[in-house]
Amino acid sequence: MQTTEFPNATLVKRLGALLYDLFLVFAVGFAYSAIVMAVAVAMGLEQEHVTIVSEGDLLMMQADEEFGPAVSGFLFQIGLGISLLLFYIGFWHFRDATLGMQTWRLKLVSSTGEKPDLMQYLLRAVLGFVSLAVCGLGYLWMLFDPQKLAFHDRYSGTRVIQLEKAKK
Repeated sequence: MQTTEFPNATLVKRLGALLYDLFLVFAVGFAYSAIVMAVAVAMGLEQEHVTIVSEGDLLMMQADEEFGPAVSGFLFQIGLGISLLLFYIGFWHFRDATLGMQTWRLKLVSSTGEKPDLMQYLLRAVLGFVSLAVCGLGYLWMLFDPQKLAFHDRYSGTRVIQLEKAKK
Protein backbone atom coordinates (compact mmCIF):
# COMPACT_ATOMS: atom_id res chain seq x y z
CA MET A 1 0.00 0.00 0.00
CA GLN A 2 1.35 3.45 -0.95
CA THR A 3 1.71 6.01 1.86
CA THR A 4 -0.60 8.31 -0.10
CA GLU A 5 -3.43 5.84 0.60
CA PHE A 6 -3.11 6.11 4.38
CA PRO A 7 -5.34 8.64 6.16
CA ASN A 8 -3.93 11.66 7.94
CA ALA A 9 -3.60 11.16 11.69
CA THR A 10 -6.27 12.66 13.92
CA LEU A 11 -5.66 15.54 16.30
CA VAL A 12 -6.16 13.30 19.34
CA LYS A 13 -3.55 10.76 18.20
CA ARG A 14 -1.07 13.48 17.32
CA LEU A 15 -1.51 15.14 20.70
CA GLY A 16 -1.08 11.73 22.35
CA ALA A 17 2.20 11.20 20.50
CA LEU A 18 3.29 14.72 21.44
CA LEU A 19 2.60 13.99 25.11
CA TYR A 20 4.74 10.81 24.92
CA ASP A 21 7.51 12.79 23.22
CA LEU A 22 7.52 15.41 25.98
CA PHE A 23 9.07 12.83 28.31
CA LEU A 24 11.89 12.35 25.82
CA VAL A 25 12.25 16.10 25.32
CA PHE A 26 12.80 16.50 29.07
CA ALA A 27 15.40 13.70 28.97
CA VAL A 28 17.21 15.42 26.08
CA GLY A 29 17.16 18.68 28.04
CA PHE A 30 18.58 17.01 31.14
CA ALA A 31 21.30 15.27 29.11
CA TYR A 32 22.22 18.53 27.38
CA SER A 33 22.36 20.35 30.73
CA ALA A 34 24.59 17.64 32.21
CA ILE A 35 27.00 17.88 29.27
CA VAL A 36 27.13 21.68 29.54
CA MET A 37 27.79 21.48 33.28
CA ALA A 38 30.52 18.86 32.78
CA VAL A 39 32.23 21.08 30.21
CA ALA A 40 31.87 24.13 32.47
CA VAL A 41 33.42 22.24 35.40
CA ALA A 42 36.25 21.03 33.14
CA MET A 43 36.84 24.68 32.14
CA GLY A 44 37.08 25.83 35.75
CA LEU A 45 33.56 26.40 37.06
CA GLU A 46 33.87 25.90 40.80
CA GLN A 47 31.52 26.29 43.72
CA GLU A 48 32.56 29.91 44.37
CA HIS A 49 31.28 30.82 40.86
CA VAL A 50 27.79 29.45 41.60
CA THR A 51 24.93 30.76 43.76
CA ILE A 52 21.79 28.78 44.64
CA VAL A 53 18.73 31.02 44.37
CA SER A 54 15.29 30.20 45.77
CA GLU A 55 12.21 31.29 43.83
CA GLY A 56 9.25 30.00 45.82
CA ASP A 57 9.53 26.22 45.99
CA LEU A 58 12.04 26.14 43.13
CA LEU A 59 15.80 26.12 43.68
CA MET A 60 17.84 27.43 40.78
CA MET A 61 21.54 27.68 40.14
CA GLN A 62 23.02 30.97 38.93
CA ALA A 63 26.58 31.25 37.72
CA ASP A 64 28.61 34.44 37.88
CA GLU A 65 29.29 36.68 34.86
CA GLU A 66 32.10 34.49 33.56
CA PHE A 67 30.06 31.27 33.33
CA GLY A 68 26.47 32.57 33.38
CA PRO A 69 25.93 32.78 29.60
CA ALA A 70 27.25 29.24 29.08
CA VAL A 71 25.23 27.47 31.78
CA SER A 72 21.99 29.44 31.87
CA GLY A 73 22.01 32.32 29.40
CA PHE A 74 21.38 32.87 25.72
CA LEU A 75 24.17 30.52 24.59
CA PHE A 76 22.75 27.73 26.74
CA GLN A 77 19.26 28.26 25.29
CA ILE A 78 20.56 28.26 21.71
CA GLY A 79 22.41 24.99 22.38
CA LEU A 80 19.32 23.47 23.98
CA GLY A 81 17.21 24.49 20.98
CA ILE A 82 19.73 22.94 18.58
CA SER A 83 19.81 19.69 20.58
CA LEU A 84 16.00 19.48 20.48
CA LEU A 85 16.01 20.18 16.73
CA LEU A 86 18.54 17.38 16.24
CA PHE A 87 16.40 15.05 18.38
CA TYR A 88 13.31 15.56 16.20
CA ILE A 89 15.11 15.69 12.86
CA GLY A 90 17.13 12.59 13.74
CA PHE A 91 14.06 10.54 14.62
CA TRP A 92 12.12 11.76 11.59
CA HIS A 93 15.02 11.06 9.23
CA PHE A 94 16.12 7.66 10.54
CA ARG A 95 12.82 6.24 11.86
CA ASP A 96 10.18 8.29 9.96
CA ALA A 97 8.64 9.00 13.40
CA THR A 98 9.51 9.95 16.95
CA LEU A 99 9.05 7.32 19.67
CA GLY A 100 5.69 8.86 20.59
CA MET A 101 4.58 8.72 16.96
CA GLN A 102 5.71 5.08 16.69
CA THR A 103 3.64 4.20 19.77
CA TRP A 104 0.52 5.63 18.12
CA ARG A 105 1.46 4.08 14.70
CA LEU A 106 2.03 7.44 13.05
CA LYS A 107 4.54 8.17 10.30
CA LEU A 108 5.87 11.41 8.84
CA VAL A 109 5.85 11.68 5.04
CA SER A 110 5.99 14.51 2.53
CA SER A 111 2.73 15.78 1.07
CA THR A 112 3.40 13.51 -1.94
CA GLY A 113 3.92 10.45 0.26
CA GLU A 114 7.72 10.35 -0.14
CA LYS A 115 10.38 10.71 2.53
CA PRO A 116 10.73 14.43 3.43
CA ASP A 117 14.02 16.21 2.78
CA LEU A 118 16.22 17.97 5.35
CA MET A 119 14.72 21.40 4.68
CA GLN A 120 11.21 20.03 5.25
CA TYR A 121 12.33 18.49 8.56
CA LEU A 122 13.91 21.75 9.70
CA LEU A 123 10.94 23.88 8.64
CA ARG A 124 8.51 21.44 10.27
CA ALA A 125 10.43 21.44 13.56
CA VAL A 126 10.60 25.24 13.76
CA LEU A 127 6.97 25.73 12.70
CA GLY A 128 5.89 22.92 15.05
CA PHE A 129 7.39 24.87 17.94
CA VAL A 130 5.53 27.99 16.76
CA SER A 131 2.31 25.94 16.48
CA LEU A 132 2.62 25.02 20.15
CA ALA A 133 3.90 28.41 21.32
CA VAL A 134 0.75 30.20 20.19
CA CYS A 135 -1.41 28.22 22.62
CA GLY A 136 -1.57 25.22 20.30
CA LEU A 137 -3.40 27.13 17.56
CA GLY A 138 -1.18 25.53 14.90
CA TYR A 139 -2.56 22.14 15.92
CA LEU A 140 -6.14 23.39 16.18
CA TRP A 141 -5.69 24.52 12.57
CA MET A 142 -6.38 20.84 11.72
CA LEU A 143 -10.02 21.25 12.72
CA PHE A 144 -10.57 23.79 9.93
CA ASP A 145 -8.13 22.60 7.28
CA PRO A 146 -9.84 20.73 4.40
CA GLN A 147 -7.11 18.03 4.42
CA LYS A 148 -6.90 17.93 8.25
CA LEU A 149 -3.31 19.22 8.22
CA ALA A 150 -1.77 21.21 11.08
CA PHE A 151 -0.20 24.61 10.37
CA HIS A 152 3.32 23.16 10.35
CA ASP A 153 2.23 20.29 8.08
CA ARG A 154 0.74 22.64 5.54
CA TYR A 155 3.72 25.01 5.37
CA SER A 156 6.49 22.41 5.51
CA GLY A 157 4.96 20.19 2.82
CA THR A 158 4.63 17.22 5.17
CA ARG A 159 1.85 15.20 6.75
CA VAL A 160 1.49 12.65 9.51
CA ILE A 161 -0.29 9.47 8.45
CA GLN A 162 -2.01 6.79 10.48
CA LEU A 163 -0.58 3.32 9.79
CA GLU A 164 -2.69 0.19 9.99
CA LYS A 165 -2.49 -2.21 12.91
CA ALA A 166 -0.12 -5.09 12.35
CA LYS A 167 -1.98 -8.24 11.39
CA LYS A 168 -1.55 -11.19 13.75
